[in-house]
Amino acid sequence: MNTCYKLGFHAMSWDNARADCQSSPGGELMVINDDDEYDFIVGAAGDIEWWMGLYDKGQEGAWRWVDCSDKDNSGWFPGEPDDYGKQDCGYLQEGFFYDWQCEAAFPYVCEVMDKGFELEDVSPSDVAFDAVSGTDIRASWTVSPYDCEVTGYKIRYRPTASVGEYQVEEVVGGATSEFVIGGLRSSTRYNLAVAAVTTSGDLEYAGDANVQTLDLMVRLPTECTSNVLPLDKNARSFIKAVWYHRLAITFASLLIPKP
Repeated sequence: MNTCYKLGFHAMSWDNARADCQSSPGGELMVINDDDEYDFIVGAAGDIEWWMGLYDKGQEGAWRWVDCSDKDNSGWFPGEPDDYGKQDCGYLQEGFFYDWQCEAAFPYVCEVMDKGFELEDVSPSDVAFDAVSGTDIRASWTVSPYDCEVTGYKIRYRPTASVGEYQVEEVVGGATSEFVIGGLRSSTRYNLAVAAVTTSGDLEYAGDANVQTLDLMVRLPTECTSNVLPLDKNARSFIKAVWYHRLAITFASLLIPKP
């Protein structure tokens, strides 16, 4: 086991502990890959709580290590993880894993590792936008295999004729791959892009594209209707309206009544 570890005895939050680990080249919160590594850290850690590189920030209940490998179900203390009070970070104590609030202050274990990817690699790919109605555009993308860092996405959009600020839709969940933006103007061309929101901040927008919403059409019944309406309160004069419906266009044939 040719790996370097550091025990951080100064208690701090999970995020601050991770930042301290990352301040060293190749440093990260510890990932336990096998039984030998588990036995080593359990023997070295004693009976106090130690932050591990374990979390479910991206998708609730999907526990993963910071190298984006999945955490199996072994090693949890009975009843854990229970997510009591938004507990999204994992610590190790006396050989068992527990979930807890990431803001809590614990000692931590750092490890030098090669995760095999950079933060930029978690950006979505194959970003596409499709107009689905006069007021809606659907955004879709392929989620990165390294999405353990991703907690959600942001979709920015504005009419291409506008020079004002972009409007932004916030999409929750790192595993989300589709979202429909509603309330848009019909027959209007929009500029759109998607950015990943990660535990380290927002990444750059990707998939910049221009898409035009569809023409807004009023859907009417296909059958003809006929109504006789009084023109005055004495009901001596009438107008008969016959409506012919074709798609979104309505034609009226007016028949002038007898005097």
